[in-house]
Amino acid sequence: MSSRASAGGAGGSGGVGQENRNLAWAAAFAAADVPLPIGRTSGIRAEYVGGQTGMGVDDVGIITDQMGFVLIQSKKSLGLDRQPGSPLAKALDQVVAQYLAGVPDGSGHEGALRPFDPDRDLLVITTNPSAPASVRAGLATLISNLVDHPGHLALSAAAHNESEEKALPILLGHLRRSPHWVAHRGAPPTDGDLRALFRVMRLEVLGLERGQEQRGAAEVCLTEVLADRDRRSEAFDALAGLGGSLSAGRWWMSRQRVFTWLRDNGFPPVRDPRVYADVRELRARSDRDLDADLALAVIDAEGGPVPIDRDIEPLLAGSAGTIVVVGPPGAGKTSIAARVAKAERDAGRDVAYLRAGDMAGTDEDIRKALSIAHNLSGVLAGWIGPGQATLVIDGLDATRMSAPSLSLLATLASLPPRWRLVATARAFDLKHSPAWKKLFRGAPVDEARSDPHLQSVRHLMVDRLTDLEIMQVSAARPELAPLFDPARPAWLSWSVTRST
Repeated sequence: MSSRASAGGAGGSGGVGQENRNLAWAAAFAAADVPLPIGRTSGIRAEYVGGQTGMGVDDVGIITDQMGFVLIQSKKSLGLDRQPGSPLAKALDQVVAQYLAGVPDGSGHEGALRPFDPDRDLLVITTNPSAPASVRAGLATLISNLVDHPGHLALSAAAHNESEEKALPILLGHLRRSPHWVAHRGAPPTDGDLRALFRVMRLEVLGLERGQEQRGAAEVCLTEVLADRDRRSEAFDALAGLGGSLSAGRWWMSRQRVFTWLRDNGFPPVRDPRVYADVRELRARSDRDLDADLALAVIDAEGGPVPIDRDIEPLLAGSAGTIVVVGPPGAGKTSIAARVAKAERDAGRDVAYLRAGDMAGTDEDIRKALSIAHNLSGVLAGWIGPGQATLVIDGLDATRMSAPSLSLLATLASLPPRWRLVATARAFDLKHSPAWKKLFRGAPVDEARSDPHLQSVRHLMVDRLTDLEIMQVSAARPELAPLFDPARPAWLSWSVTRST
């Protein structure tokens, strides 16, 4: 996005500090996914922010979620000066140049521009509260009035008080004198040209020093995303420093990269608001399914439920990284997966416990099954928090580990770094699924608890209850000992969970 309609000038007369705070303000609203409070616009959310963008209005650039552009020119202590070379005249001249040049059309092709669209684009001049009242109240209000000024009324009727009446001829004079009208269209602007410009033009007063109103609003946005809300003002100052770097390099940064930058610079975010509703839904589903499966991880006896500590669990708890637990149907894979998830939840760490049977099909199928608006990959990426998180998926074989599982496989193959994957699958299905074996590529966690046909897969094998596990139950509840009597062979294949 290097199209330049006129010499906007790096640095400009707005002051580097003021420009950087403008960018920090935009970045704070972007991070919180809050609509930008500019003029009468509503619902416009920032997807990218940039500094010294190389356009005619270049101090701060914002690309919105509607593929629109909000371009900001910052002028500190802007005065209502009628002189042709004044800061106000220069700012308005830059606005005219950019308006006539247009904005990138979204194709990514060099020089491909489109006209300004009043439904999604804005040209904004900003100043600070040290500007005189003739600008803060008179000129700013006048420009706002002109946005919807009736076409059957003269432009002179847009002024409603003495301050606005003073500002109107100065504003119209600067705009009409801009040489870009003749250069682009071969003639001075008509009233119709000026009315069209006013539909995409704003003048905003942004108080961005500590304790000032617009900075306070930006800091409220930061409290929605920072783990430590008390550092919101410090984070705003840090974003202003980021603005300096973006301006120096003429770079753009996505809202997701703003999150990453905050985290990498000592301000860990707690969540991404855009996907947080989905995070809440996923967490609630996880808790429901986990509690239901935990009820199956015990022996339901007359004297009360009897939990069984499987000897594979310490091996699983002590192993980092991606692991798949394999075994035949009824071996207890679900109960082990549920206990792993419970241990993470009890320790206060983030955990998502999901059933693979809910995740067969396309990304859209998965969204519908899980009742989330965003793809699972995006929800996990937006589930921001401290430390490691664990994704437990029970019953991968329920997806048939073939074509219906490809979307899930792609999601799991590109998990965000903080997510560890623990899954369960029937050994037979995994042996005949090369793509899934590649996902769990590695050495067995323990040779004694491994399947000889899965030596290139990081896994643990679980079988039916061992003698030691049976003794554990018998010792805890002697009245159950007859159930495991070798003389009653039917109990030797007794299962502790639903078939998996």
